[in-house]
Amino acid sequence: MDRERSGDIVGEAAVRRRYGGSRRERLALGLPCVLFVLGVASLGDWIIDDAGISFAYARNIAHLDGFVSQPGRTPVEGYSNFTWVMLLVPTFWLHVFHPVIVPKLLGALQVFAAFYVLQRALFRRTGALWPGVAVTSLLAVSPPIVVWTASGLENATLLLLVVALFAVLADRPRRWELQAGVLAALLAMTRPDGLVYVGAGALAMGFDALQRPRELRSLARSAARYAGSFAAVFGPFFALRLAVFGLPWPHTYYAKRVYASAGERLDALWAPGALFAKLSTFATGLAGPLGGPLLLASAVMVIVLAARSQLGRALTLAVILQVTSISAFVWLDDDWMGEYRFATAAILTSLLTAVLASHALFGARPRRAIIGWAAIAGLALYGFAPRLFTFASNPTTPYSDIVRHARRFNHYTQLLGVRGGSILTPDLGGELMESTLTVYDAAGLCEPAVVHLLKNDSPVWSYDHPRFYDWVFEDIKPTFVSTSGFFTNVTTLEKDPRFARDYVAINRYADAYVAAVYRRSVHSGDFVRRDALGDPGALARLQEAPRAPRVDPWIVRAGEALGLERFYPSASYATLSVAAHAAWKGRDTNRAVTLFRRALDRPGDRPSTLQALAEALDYANRPDEGRDAWTELLTEAVQRDDFERAGRATLRLNTPALAEDGVAMKRGLQALYERNDPSEAIVAFREILARSPAHYGAHYQLGVALDRVGQRDDGAKFWARTAALAKVYGDQPAVEAARARLAAAP
Repeated sequence: MDRERSGDIVGEAAVRRRYGGSRRERLALGLPCVLFVLGVASLGDWIIDDAGISFAYARNIAHLDGFVSQPGRTPVEGYSNFTWVMLLVPTFWLHVFHPVIVPKLLGALQVFAAFYVLQRALFRRTGALWPGVAVTSLLAVSPPIVVWTASGLENATLLLLVVALFAVLADRPRRWELQAGVLAALLAMTRPDGLVYVGAGALAMGFDALQRPRELRSLARSAARYAGSFAAVFGPFFALRLAVFGLPWPHTYYAKRVYASAGERLDALWAPGALFAKLSTFATGLAGPLGGPLLLASAVMVIVLAARSQLGRALTLAVILQVTSISAFVWLDDDWMGEYRFATAAILTSLLTAVLASHALFGARPRRAIIGWAAIAGLALYGFAPRLFTFASNPTTPYSDIVRHARRFNHYTQLLGVRGGSILTPDLGGELMESTLTVYDAAGLCEPAVVHLLKNDSPVWSYDHPRFYDWVFEDIKPTFVSTSGFFTNVTTLEKDPRFARDYVAINRYADAYVAAVYRRSVHSGDFVRRDALGDPGALARLQEAPRAPRVDPWIVRAGEALGLERFYPSASYATLSVAAHAAWKGRDTNRAVTLFRRALDRPGDRPSTLQALAEALDYANRPDEGRDAWTELLTEAVQRDDFERAGRATLRLNTPALAEDGVAMKRGLQALYERNDPSEAIVAFREILARSPAHYGAHYQLGVALDRVGQRDDGAKFWARTAALAKVYGDQPAVEAARARLAAAP
């Protein structure tokens, strides 16, 4: 008979006396905690850049600057995790905040608390330790749980709150309705989709009403207390949101939404195969190839138990929470950050349902259940470890990368002596925390103008946006602009002539990502307003400023230090080159960069590897380091007389023309075409090439001048170089002229 229906439930006093007091209970809790710490350690100091937005808001709230991204800016709800932001605020009051240690420590403590509450609640409902150990151990090795509870975002808070809501609804302690209402409110404040858990609590009470129809009056009072406590907490928060921000949802919702209405989202889900695809995606996130069978087995066990009237309160609650959380995951748009960021609660509740159902069916034979779940855990760990390593070696948008970006522009500001400067850029977290500039958010999370003008208050990014151009070039006039990838594509600033009029490139490159994905030819990079340069040498100082290289992820460095990385230190050039191109093709361009750099240390085709490294750095949105690689390639290409590569490097570097080259070019042209003195012209053009070895015009004119003095053999060399350079610059008439000259008899 079901333990709950027979009244055979471990009492509160027994829990206090037995749970956590013995060595077995301590080991039961310690095992998942240790597994979780090992998983988090594999991520090293990685924090997702979006977490920096929460950090910045928490800092500004703590310093009484208000709910703003930067002091003095208009209040915008540029975060969607109010509870997490408020948890961070005291760390700024106490002056102990650190952008890696504090969020990881708070996240780990919340995960440990969730493990404790869950094991305790399951022990209370089942009288056995193994269900709690099974659930928490699987959670501890699940890549989505490990990654996102250690990311600096709110996932650990969400995990703890869902566990606490389950425990309260299952155990029904004194004033449980008030506690459940407060927890539901905190969930709704932690993430917008957390609002669905209010309904989960209501469904649980509805189940009670079906089970105990004679106690409807008592249940109605419980429901009223539940709703009242929820409203008492969430009501003031919602009123604050409306009063401060004037919107019912966080501004991030309006910036990120893909569908205009709930009806449009429903239509998308009801499209043939769409719902199944979303559920399949979740199953993969849950347990890889085991996910589908695990969900199916859980459903079968629940149906069997329901037919026997043996579901019990705990399992019923787990099923209600599972359906609620999976529905929320299915409803939400796919997240670009990887590893199922929005599946935290769905993974928790799915594992909870599966374990409770197996206990209800096999509780009389616990050894079989324990062996079965141990096998599942082993298989899961076998599949989870590679997933975690893959993510750790190529993590999504590290906070540290954007901090480097912000500090580079801070240095530019110092070099130019700019006061009150600003930057328009799409990567925001590290920028808000570190930048000395006013930061305008090209992604729109903290910038209503972007949603109004670039998206026309719709879910669709618009390519035809003259009002957005007016806002950029006439209203905010940012001192610096830095874009790449998707946001270069949607903003397409160079389409407006005012961009070329007002801005000059510090570091510009043709965006290969946009070309490959969107079939558009656009340029990404870093740009500065012309009126901020001050003197003719200012741009060169910015371009020559030292650049801090990106450090490989901790797991990669640790693997190489321990000799576990197969490509280091004994791999050949060919092996490294093949692996680098494979990594690039697999969209792990940061790993490709590391391998190309390793290959450069081996004997091999250095120019092609150097060019591949430079292109990979640009593709990986590391153009500051890419500039160094292109500069090195230019030097080597000139030395090897490879002027096609030299031309590509020159074009990419976009180095300002030297004033003395302009003077010498004018002198040479006058001598050649006005005074008919090719010998004097040759001196002038060679002078230019001594300073600027890949100067296109000097090569062309030197070839002409050498022909005129009869040095056609020497001139042929410069015509060959001219042909290579003209091909890069797209000057087809010059290509044909050079080829005709080379084809002619000397």
